[in-house]
Amino acid sequence: MKLERRAFAGWRLVRFDMKIMSEEQKSRRWRPLLIVAGVGVVIIGVALAVLLAVAIPAHRQKLVARNETAALQTLRAIAIAQDAQLANTGRYATLEQLAGAGLLNAQFAGDPPVASGYVFALRLVPPDAGDVTEPPAYTVNADPVDKATTGERHFYLDSRITGIRFNNDRAANAADRPWR
Repeated sequence: MKLERRAFAGWRLVRFDMKIMSEEQKSRRWRPLLIVAGVGVVIIGVALAVLLAVAIPAHRQKLVARNETAALQTLRAIAIAQDAQLANTGRYATLEQLAGAGLLNAQFAGDPPVASGYVFALRLVPPDAGDVTEPPAYTVNADPVDKATTGERHFYLDSRITGIRFNNDRAANAADRPWR
């Protein structure tokens, strides 16, 4: 209801006719809102898909770089531990023996030892029985557990050569390129 002023009679009460809407008209009233909401959901979905398409590879690259750095640091730690072992006992030791002596973390006591997405394999190279001048040696391979997710490069450490070697496609060996 509404009050309306008339020119000659003063104020009078005017009644509005309330229009009764059918169910179809009521549902049509919500259609534009539902269309806008649906378009908004689609836009948000596309934005999330694009964000994930960029974020997942970037995260994977960071994880691979972190694992490769950790593998290189582990190889350097193994070299230091082996040098200490050789100085103390006159021979090199297995990873399990180095871990037992406290020269490496206990995670290297496993078979095979896995750390930061890499599997480490140490091989002791005994000197020739007839040649007393040849010192004992060791080699270590560090290979990614899963090349697609944990690491891209294979690493190699040898006590007879200087530095760490790497290969992108297969297990590295002494003939591969040196790491930087």
